[in-house]
Amino acid sequence: MKKISTIISPATHFTDSIPIPDSGFEIATLSLVAGLLFLSLATFALIILLKLKSRNCRYLQSFNSLWIIRLLLVLLVSLWGFNQILKQPFMRHGDFLNRRESHCRSQLVLDLGILEPGFLISLLFLVDSSSKQNPNGIRSLFSVFLLCTPSISLQIYLVFFPPFKTVLPEFFHGSFILSTDIFGAKSVLCTYPFFSWAIFSVFSGIYAVALLVCCGRVTALAINKGLRRRIQVLAGAVVVSISVQILSLCFSWLWRPEGDSYAWIMLAIFVCVAVCMGVAEVVLVITPVVEALEAADCGLWRFFPGRSQGKIAGDFSTPR
Repeated sequence: MKKISTIISPATHFTDSIPIPDSGFEIATLSLVAGLLFLSLATFALIILLKLKSRNCRYLQSFNSLWIIRLLLVLLVSLWGFNQILKQPFMRHGDFLNRRESHCRSQLVLDLGILEPGFLISLLFLVDSSSKQNPNGIRSLFSVFLLCTPSISLQIYLVFFPPFKTVLPEFFHGSFILSTDIFGAKSVLCTYPFFSWAIFSVFSGIYAVALLVCCGRVTALAINKGLRRRIQVLAGAVVVSISVQILSLCFSWLWRPEGDSYAWIMLAIFVCVAVCMGVAEVVLVITPVVEALEAADCGLWRFFPGRSQGKIAGDFSTPR
């Protein structure tokens, strides 16, 4: 028996060290992340194809001026997806317990301080640039980073160096709790402190007003109904996503992170943000790039035989 246990134990130890999702919420999250990453990969391939085609196609050169902002949008979506995987409870067992605090805080700053604000501001610049002639991609990229600076700075300060930490309750600054299941296994559950989502709520409120104003201006200049519909769908997806996320964060502290109610709230936040990002990639990158390549007769239409050559849907895909 001793020999058998010696043989089995390394295998058991190896199996236990592999993170495996153990709930329906985690499986659903991983499935949605996989779909979002696949869409981002396809979007990235289209951006690179457009970049290559624009070298020999003069018609695409002005349209391709914002390729770096589109690439940044896709990069932020992909990083957000990977960060959601790392946030799952099954990824935070064992050795992670020794560095739980810094890890949860880092993920929190990444989510609400860098990735989501950066994605939203990149989206706003792409929408706004559709009504301008020959926008400057490098200048837009610098502006995106500049506008993200206040959010990043405040999140880092309030999450890593919360004021009045010894006086205020955990609700205001706590970024994690340590949970123990019925079998005695310990895991870390990251939470959203009041300071963090309050800053994100202020940012989101200002951003929603700016986006609606920008979308209204672009809609007024839109050439056809299809483009107007796309802008309206995009604006609706962003505003609904922001609203659901803020409301969910406000009510998240009514339940313990170990319970199913809290898991449903986190899943609702994730689904809304993921759908918003997917809609943004389709509306702002995939559709206009495909239509611009077709309009320029660069050969992509051969892979879409049902579509007519030279069709342009509107300002999002029309080079100026």
